[in-house]
Amino acid sequence: MFVGRPPVRKIVDMHKERFCVLHDKPHGRDETVIVNPNHTLKNVVVFIKQGTNLTGMPPSASFVALDQYNCRYIPHIAVVTVNQPLKVINSDHLIAHDNHFYAKINPSLNFTFPGQNTPGLILSKILQFKKPEFIPVQCEIHPWMKATVAVLPNPFYSVTNVEGTFHIENLLPGIYTVEVWHEYYGLFIKKIVCKGEVQVNFAFPLRNKKNTAYRD
Repeated sequence: MFVGRPPVRKIVDMHKERFCVLHDKPHGRDETVIVNPNHTLKNVVVFIKQGTNLTGMPPSASFVALDQYNCRYIPHIAVVTVNQPLKVINSDHLIAHDNHFYAKINPSLNFTFPGQNTPGLILSKILQFKKPEFIPVQCEIHPWMKATVAVLPNPFYSVTNVEGTFHIENLLPGIYTVEVWHEYYGLFIKKIVCKGEVQVNFAFPLRNKKNTAYRD
C-alpha cells in the first residue's frame, strides 16, 4: 500500500533524440515512483532474505532479459538470482545505447551498443553477478533511461504489479525474514511464520527516507 498523496510523475523530454519515441510520443513519465489507481505501489521487490530451507539451490539456467526499447529499459526492475544469466538487449537497433551498471559489491560495468543501420538487428550481452546487490543501471547517452537489477540470493521473490500484489510459491513451513525493497522508499522488513498460505501486507509512508529500513 501507498500512504499519502501520490507524487506527480515527472515528464521525461526525449526531443533531443529523434528516434526516442515512447508509445508514439516525444516524451515519457519518470518510473521511479508509480502509484497504481488502487493506491498501491508498482515495482516493489518482495523477497525472502533469511529462513528455513533456502540454501543449496542452483541458479536458474534461463536468462532474464533487460531490454532497451523505445529509449527506456524494460522491465524497469529486473530480478536475477546470484549467477543467473542477465541478457542485456538493445532492441533500438538504430540507436546507440550505453549500459552503466553502478555496482558496489559486484564489479561495476559500462559498455555501449553502437547504433546499427540494419533493420531487425538486435545486439545483446550476457552478464552474471556473484553477490546479492541492488544495482542501478543508466544509459549515459540518454540519461533518463534508468533501471535497477536486483541480484537476489534465492528464487523466492516477486515484484508487485499494476494491482500492487505479489505471490511467492513453494516455501516450506518455517520462520522467514521477508524484505520489501523500493528504489526510492527503501526497505521494509517483516518476520513471518509460514504454515501454508500466508498473506502479508506492507505500507510505504511518505516520511520514509531512501535506504531506511522499517522493521515490523
